[in-house]
Amino acid sequence: MCGILGALQSNPDATLRDRALKALTVLQHRGPDGQGLWMDARGQALLGHRRLHVTGSAQSSQPLCNETGDVWISVSGEFYDHKAIRKDLQTRGHRFSSDTDSEILVHLYEDHGVDCLEFLRGEFAFIVWDERRQTLFAARDRFGIKPLVYAKNPQGLFLASEAKALFALGICPQWDQDAFYSAACMQYVPPDRTLFKNVFQLRPGHYLLAREDSFQDRCYWDMNFPELGAETGAAWDEKATVSAVAEQLREAVRLRLDTPAPYCFHLSGGLDSAALLSVACEHNPKNVHAFTACFEHSDYDERLLARDTAQHLKVNWHPVIIHQQDLLQQLEAAVYYSEGLAINGHLPAKFILNQAIRQQGFKVVLGGEGADELLAGYPHFRVDTFEGDPEPGTFAALESQHHISQGIMLPTGPALSTQVLQETLGYTPCFLQAKAGMGYKCTTLLADDFKQRFEKVDCFADLLGRVNGTGQLKDKHRLHQSAYLWCKTALPNYILRTLGDGVEMAHSLEGRLPFLDHKLFERLKHIPIGLQIKAQTEKHVLREAFKTQLTAQVYQRPKHPLMAPPLLVTLNGPYHDFVLDTLRSQAVAGLPFFNTSKVQKWMENLEHKDRPVKQAWDPVIMTVLSAALLGKRYGLSH
Repeated sequence: MCGILGALQSNPDATLRDRALKALTVLQHRGPDGQGLWMDARGQALLGHRRLHVTGSAQSSQPLCNETGDVWISVSGEFYDHKAIRKDLQTRGHRFSSDTDSEILVHLYEDHGVDCLEFLRGEFAFIVWDERRQTLFAARDRFGIKPLVYAKNPQGLFLASEAKALFALGICPQWDQDAFYSAACMQYVPPDRTLFKNVFQLRPGHYLLAREDSFQDRCYWDMNFPELGAETGAAWDEKATVSAVAEQLREAVRLRLDTPAPYCFHLSGGLDSAALLSVACEHNPKNVHAFTACFEHSDYDERLLARDTAQHLKVNWHPVIIHQQDLLQQLEAAVYYSEGLAINGHLPAKFILNQAIRQQGFKVVLGGEGADELLAGYPHFRVDTFEGDPEPGTFAALESQHHISQGIMLPTGPALSTQVLQETLGYTPCFLQAKAGMGYKCTTLLADDFKQRFEKVDCFADLLGRVNGTGQLKDKHRLHQSAYLWCKTALPNYILRTLGDGVEMAHSLEGRLPFLDHKLFERLKHIPIGLQIKAQTEKHVLREAFKTQLTAQVYQRPKHPLMAPPLLVTLNGPYHDFVLDTLRSQAVAGLPFFNTSKVQKWMENLEHKDRPVKQAWDPVIMTVLSAALLGKRYGLSH
């Protein structure tokens, strides 16, 4: 996947090269197989690259340039179907200097400028320097699988795969208190922000253009769900739809298996990863490997389901046993690499899982992220289809099936006001109601002076203002509205960045996500709601598409997101004391957000509470704990 950085300074600076070399060292985990740096003759434009050798020969390196040396690129990620695009470009006279997939970008840009994005399919972030136009062009993939952050100041524009590289370039590491308040209220920072002051993220499906005297941020792709009434279930042939989805998913998987690097799969006890694994077995039945995170507590452990799937498909299965003390021991490292806050031990769990994968020699891992977003798999999406009072017992049955999601994806207890959502949409998306419940608890621990600064701020109104500028929520089915909001908050800011790229690239492991193939999505988004959720069964089309390859249990099992056992419920002895000691430490006292005595008092009181109360408060205490570790690791000032 690699790590990239770029700079466009207002004036020449003799220190830029040395700072860039330091930043590349900080990004070594993203690309341990090589390093490259290019600077223009004036000393104002710079591109840097750390390489993870996955595609192309060992000699292929970046930054790369065109034949005339006036267009330079640095790419993180993969461009799929690049061989066909290369062949077409060669027939039109373009000459290639490497066999890496990244080089198609140089020549597509020469021919099409920023419209080259229309031809790119995959997981990517990139920076282009156009010497003739003195223009920096950077973009991020459509769903935000690969990160790209930037900072602007009087000295210029600086970009990198991770914020830690920007700090090495000279950006001061500070908390963004506005973004943190948003995270305290609803778990997520605003779509274009990070937890760090003056460090912004380029939004998914966006590109930027910068010159010395101008800066533009533009959207090139959005989800564009169909308007109400545009599609009806009666017009769709279910059998043909199931067949088409199966074939398009097979194509998405096939493209992502086109690599000489050793690859494997994340395998849970669920439908999505099992479907991907079954497709892989069609291509390479004798040499497919799958890894599963295994926990000590049965409510959260999926090893038996995963084992049965692996045996059913005859693949090589690798269980990775994770103890609760392992989660605590690896939490700080996971927070450092992911640059985000944790609400559950699933963050260090995925860090440990990916570490085990890399230690076995794999460089590429395929995962099932995106299926629930695109096929309405999460339980909260089912709630959002209740346009009125559901049948008696429906919601209670849903809660009983998904008790580990209560308080995180399904609401419970008092919550912050979501009136603006009700007024704007006519309902409150279920997951945002759950996040408002988390926010209610979290904000009770905030310091009074910090809380007063934001007494007139409505984070939910701010969210609507940021994501609804193009009218994507207007005249859409409420399920599509909810999915759109989820895909602008939870998906890029937590699932893909924090739980995905952050803890994969920490171990030089490239993640590939077939469900988040935009051509697959363009088909899926038109499937009627009644085929997506049929008879209260989510992801109906996907279940039917791979029914014969699934075990009976997986075929019938409802969605269960990866969750680790709550630390507050399961920790005891020295590990419980570790949490208490951390919450009493200077790391928490140094945070500008929390009332330290309130945090400590709550933690001590929770020792004597029953399991449901501890489970409800676990995401909040994890937020405080991970914020303390993040601030400590980066030396964040106020």
